[in-house]
Amino acid sequence: MSVLNKIAFYQNRRDEVPNQELARELAATKDRGGVSEIAEKTLPAVNAGNKAEFIQVLENRWEDLTASQTTRLKKVIKTAQMREGRPTFR
Repeated sequence: MSVLNKIAFYQNRRDEVPNQELARELAATKDRGGVSEIAEKTLPAVNAGNKAEFIQVLENRWEDLTASQTTRLKKVIKTAQMREGRPTFR
């Protein structure tokens, strides 16, 4: 099952319990692919008010990702920032 299906939004839930459980699961299993999948699929939909914080969290966790995952996420972040007319990250 895709990790996206475990996110509260995709379960039509308004509480954070599924998200917290997923975060614990991803951390416990060191599921880099799951983290990457969530970031790639959800970043474009994150509202502008939260997008900068979301990007900062990702940038602080580069070391947890493989080189190819980091490259893909940098492209997703750059695209998201360009859509908002913001300068891209370093």
